[in-house]
Amino acid sequence: MSFSPNGLNTFIVNGSSGGGSGPDPTATMTIVTANYIPGEVPAGAVNGVNKNFSTASDFNDLIVYLNGVRQKSGGEDYTVTGAKTFQFTLAPLTGDVILCAYFTIP
Repeated sequence: MSFSPNGLNTFIVNGSSGGGSGPDPTATMTIVTANYIPGEVPAGAVNGVNKNFSTASDFNDLIVYLNGVRQKSGGEDYTVTGAKTFQFTLAPLTGDVILCAYFTIP
């Protein structure tokens, strides 16, 4: 994986033989360019009642921070509910700061 200063990242994914102990040297390679969004404030009211928030773009590998603390996904702190939406288990309180980091494939 290589990083560039403009936020674009290139991933090279190797195929595998399925039963071997490593990558198949004859497999084709896929190169995917992704945008990394490092600190987006999601849309949604932070009022102690609302639990639902959305990002500006569809995401892959969402990471959510609440007041600077990384939250746990899978229902412990939040659950991904759509291509660009997620829901907190407990509603963030007024004044809380939410930031999201994620990859999006153009």
